Amino acid sequence: MKEQFVIYENPITHRTNVGSHLSIVTDNETTTIPISPIDWLCDFCNSNIQIFDEQEIQMSVFVLNNNNALCMKCFFEIIKNDRTMADEFGLCQCCMDKEITDEHYVIMRHTKDDKWQSFMRFKSDYQLAKFLSQYYDATGEMVLHDKIKKGKFQKIETEQE
Repeated sequence: MKEQFVIYENPITHRTNVGSHLSIVTDNETTTIPISPIDWLCDFCNSNIQIFDEQEIQMSVFVLNNNNALCMKCFFEIIKNDRTMADEFGLCQCCMDKEITDEHYVIMRHTKDDKWQSFMRFKSDYQLAKFLSQYYDATGEMVLHDKIKKGKFQKIETEQE
């Protein structure tokens, strides 16, 4: 199975939908401790994963194989070690924003067939800036970003139908 990053656009909603707990198993007993929806740790380095920016906008969390949450530092370390991982992204369906708003930023990259393809989106200016500042260093690939214009986005969807 090819490894892939899954993006939880709303990590609190994700935890509410699927739950999360820590199980401690001893000889005769299993103890389950619930984990708060706002507490996220990097499964690689154990640092706290920030889920709100300074404006209290919820930020996306990157998860490897829908199993291991990653801080931005570890996320980019993986991409630096395996450049092909920068091509493998998915959005979690249970917590992705179904409604595209004017608050979303879309990130686009140049494809081999000389087109621009969107591959990621963020609501937080802060997370967008962090991502953009490290993406080129990790991949050597230039990307564009723009605020999604809701009417423009709906027009594109209508034209494709």
